[in-house]
Amino acid sequence: MAVGFDTTESLDKLAAYRESSELPWIVASAPREVAEQYGVRVQSTKIGIGADGVVVWASGYGTSSESAWEERLQRLLP
Repeated sequence: MAVGFDTTESLDKLAAYRESSELPWIVASAPREVAEQYGVRVQSTKIGIGADGVVVWASGYGTSSESAWEERLQRLLP
């Protein structure tokens, strides 16, 4: 799931981007308080949350290659 925290982007805009980019996940939006609770401080922060609800990794914009992110995301799948 991709969650947007940008209050200037509607859920419809996020869904349209997902469709146009052919991304396999669902999108959601959350209020700023959720971003603060997860410690989101920079654009494009990625957080991996395991099936048990525990954060297993978090990283900001530009800190890993596409293949490294894909590997991390694959490890979260059941």
